[in-house]
Amino acid sequence: MKPVFRRTHYIIKPLLQWKYFFISLLLVVVTALIVYYVFWLALVTSPGLENLSSGDWRALASAYNSGFIWVVITLALSAGIASIFLFHKLIGPIYVFERALKFLKLGDLRTSVHTRKRDELKGMASDMQAMIENIRQAVQDDRSKVEEIKKKIDIGDYDEAKELLSKVTSWYTLD
Repeated sequence: MKPVFRRTHYIIKPLLQWKYFFISLLLVVVTALIVYYVFWLALVTSPGLENLSSGDWRALASAYNSGFIWVVITLALSAGIASIFLFHKLIGPIYVFERALKFLKLGDLRTSVHTRKRDELKGMASDMQAMIENIRQAVQDDRSKVEEIKKKIDIGDYDEAKELLSKVTSWYTLD
């Protein structure tokens, strides 16, 4: 049976996905702090605000801070959730590649690489699947040549066996 891997979860490689999730959150928070400082500086240096009482300033600062905190929380959550969905489309195929390579490393050529409709790296997946198919076909061809060689040796046709033997693994080159 051919090992085929279907992804049904959004958190496929937890360490990698959580890493990018937190990087996205950190980016939003750092950007928000810079924006906060710039807008606060613009607010306190605006002309005409010097006439506000201290109570008005506290109310303005409180409204500015609480509004800004809610905006940052909303943006951070949006960016974090979006990163999970977006990186799922990238990390999912990487996961499939790793699984296929694990089977190939063990010599199991029955594996295959499938991506979903909206995944990234489709070209790489297609190339990897073509490579697996080519290797699988070459191994099957070599096995049939070996069987022919055995038959030639059994009947004593050593010259024909040698000729067939020179064609085994002709697909594999080091140059």
